[in-house]
Amino acid sequence: MRIVFTGGGTGGHIFPILAILEELQKRKIPQLECFYVGPDSLSKEDLNGIKLRVRKISTGKFRRYMSLENVLDVGKIFLGIIQSYWHLFRIMPDVIFGKGGYGSFPVVIVGWLFRIPIIIHESDAIPGLANRILGRFAKTIAYSFKFEEDYFPYHKLVYTGNPVRKMLAQETAQEAKKHFQLAGNKKVILVMGGSQGSLVLNGAILDVLGTLLKEYEIIHISGPTHFEGVARESRIATKRQGLSSYHLYPFLNQKELAFAYAAADLVISRAGAGSIFEIAEAGKPSIVIPLANSASGHQQKNALVYHKADACRIIEEESLTPHVFLGTVQELLNDNAALTAMSAHAKQFATPDAAGLIADEILKLIKHKNLPQNQHAKKQNY
Repeated sequence: MRIVFTGGGTGGHIFPILAILEELQKRKIPQLECFYVGPDSLSKEDLNGIKLRVRKISTGKFRRYMSLENVLDVGKIFLGIIQSYWHLFRIMPDVIFGKGGYGSFPVVIVGWLFRIPIIIHESDAIPGLANRILGRFAKTIAYSFKFEEDYFPYHKLVYTGNPVRKMLAQETAQEAKKHFQLAGNKKVILVMGGSQGSLVLNGAILDVLGTLLKEYEIIHISGPTHFEGVARESRIATKRQGLSSYHLYPFLNQKELAFAYAAADLVISRAGAGSIFEIAEAGKPSIVIPLANSASGHQQKNALVYHKADACRIIEEESLTPHVFLGTVQELLNDNAALTAMSAHAKQFATPDAAGLIADEILKLIKHKNLPQNQHAKKQNY
């Protein structure tokens, strides 16, 4: 049994794939072979304990504005299609799972040409452009948020929620405090801006850093690109005082992130679907700050759905003044009843069975596919 996974180039696409892989491999399916065909997005740390054979391809982004990069990326997309054709011809999987994003486009298109059954997953409340196109070629479309518009044919839709790796909710606050060397006598704020970091969130924290550190400890994931600048500005913002309560990192791997969730009393985050469902799985109160120019406004919609579940507070970017930001953080952290209620609602919103449900759908497609017998004979050791 061979399964090909593919997805775009960010952690929001990769981590759900890893959660599904963990579920499939836990089931000890005989002769299971799993491949990832997509952009260079996986690290050895991501694959710790997971058996996955990686085949890299060139990919180009779909931009909705005029740019010279659009012309260049057309060439990358065609190259990715050629590379995908070669890899899929050699692998000839029983099913393809596409997580969405520009990285999945060449693989799903070529898979459809080979008549390989395809399942895609949409994380966001408003589907991305790639999945809107690829939904036409998929037999099954799994989704995380219930759509308010008919983006996909109803008969293809299966509600699963968003897959999250179980390890993110398995650490204890005590172990987390040891890992981050936290003082333990202050409430802890976790700040994260997605896999690439966020200039807006970094700036918002730096504006009020000195004041926050008088009352709280902060674990801040700045993103690799912004790390040096944030480190420099944080020293200025606090006038070199109180930095023992400030724990700055360019990024955290999945194990470290599990510790960070365990330690946090409040999470401040963007509103990507991956982040929201991770926060929900960890059962943490949160303030979400949607990306103002996210494609089709999907982060605003994600945030609104999560807010309707009473699981978070929203601050829009245009309202993100130091006064509003600081006031919202202090109000929440000084209200234990609100934190407890928000935590309970977050857990109710979580979808801990998502990886298992998607694994079931993948296996169902394999079970019901009707490929000619000689198709199986083409499989090679690859």
